[in-house]
Amino acid sequence: MKLRTMLPLVFLSTVLFVRCGTNGTSPVPPDDNTGVSVLVDVGHGGRDQGVRTVTTGQTEADLTVTLGGALTRKLSEGGIPTIADRMDNQFVSLDTRIDLARKVKPGLVVSLHMDMSSDTAARGFAVWYQKGRDDSQRLARHIQRELGLLTFTKDNGIREGSFRILRENEAPSVYVCFANLSNEDDATMVTESGNQREIVVALTKAIAAYRGS
Repeated sequence: MKLRTMLPLVFLSTVLFVRCGTNGTSPVPPDDNTGVSVLVDVGHGGRDQGVRTVTTGQTEADLTVTLGGALTRKLSEGGIPTIADRMDNQFVSLDTRIDLARKVKPGLVVSLHMDMSSDTAARGFAVWYQKGRDDSQRLARHIQRELGLLTFTKDNGIREGSFRILRENEAPSVYVCFANLSNEDDATMVTESGNQREIVVALTKAIAAYRGS
């Protein structure tokens, strides 16, 4: 498939998947006339697999699509219209991701990633936001607060960054690194399904709190 045809396919498939809640709840009104409240930017994929766990070699792309799919479903079931820019192991360029955000004009963007370090003792999560964006900083603090309540991870705080996905989005945007895959404890933690479920619940609570604040 040529890259220029990928954007509408990603957009249509994810909207059809998450458009309606499945638990009988009334949908929360979307943040604009496109009907999308949250865009989940699922990091890496396809030829760009990102970093790997030191324990099993599982890829960042695999972990983020697992978390991203679960988060998209969880938010949608709670009545928050949500789409993801990647739902399988396909490559989606950064330009395409940013174009999608500009097209759908979501209420907020959450970009999912992992990290690695030459210091194998380094572990924990961090939340990045664009300097000077008060709305993004507020979203980052909500996410930090909820993830920081999880007992199996370490809170490394919120940080200013200048990633393209942050600076080229008009919507409040954050870049979340959930674990250092070069650390054995973090690598084990983030691959366990129970921990993944708790991470998704924490993100859902944080997003709902931000939207209600």
